[in-house]
Amino acid sequence: STPFAQQRHGDPPVPFSRWTRERWLGAARSLLPVDMPLRRVPLGISDDRLIGGLDMAATLAANRPVVGAGVLSEADGGVVILAMTDAMDRHVAARIAAAFDEREVRIEREGFSQIAPSRFGILALDEGVEPDERTPELIADRLAFHLELDDIPFGAAVDPVPASLDDIARARVYLPSVLVPDEVVRSLSDTAIALGILSLRAPMLAVRAAAAHAALHGNTAVDEDDAAAAARLVLAPRATMLPANDAPAPQDEQPPPEQR
Repeated sequence: STPFAQQRHGDPPVPFSRWTRERWLGAARSLLPVDMPLRRVPLGISDDRLIGGLDMAATLAANRPVVGAGVLSEADGGVVILAMTDAMDRHVAARIAAAFDEREVRIEREGFSQIAPSRFGILALDEGVEPDERTPELIADRLAFHLELDDIPFGAAVDPVPASLDDIARARVYLPSVLVPDEVVRSLSDTAIALGILSLRAPMLAVRAAAAHAALHGNTAVDEDDAAAAARLVLAPRATMLPANDAPAPQDEQPPPEQR
């Protein structure tokens, strides 16, 4: 059975895994700049609220079409938190994936059209239990890191603060100039294949994670440790098989020659 904890006197019990998730989210928020937009996308969000639509009150007041901003454009330059992605509608997932790829949202309604910038990171919360209850592949394929928090004991859950805000700010400055050698790209691509990963985005995300790891540690070029960290964090959770053992199989021992 799932262990539970009590939030406050009289509140319903809360699974320990949810406490762990909330602590992790709190730590993640603490590492974001205070002025960075952070928006939640609730389950069942309307299309107009997601990407924007006609603001009727403003339209009537101005006597012309006025477009209200959606959550994705409000999150420009920040992060969106997707709730219960295991139950997310495919249409919503497609909208989010398109905005994520194009870094903009297109609002087209009868009588008006508008394009708004929409560059954001994604935190997706999957609360599915059954095998068919999972984050849509359209979203999951675009996430660099897949974290499993359910198996972390409540007493062992600590705030994951691997770096300070100053460290992250410096890494953002270094990141554009970090060199990624061709052999690192080949190595991460080969590792993805060896682990049975079919997604083409996975090795690309691993390369970007390796560069970020290098920048965070003040390195001007990705080295073996950076690549290993990226493989562990990005590729390993996606693995569908163990890599083949390239070592030669031991040969059967031959019987000693017959003595005469």
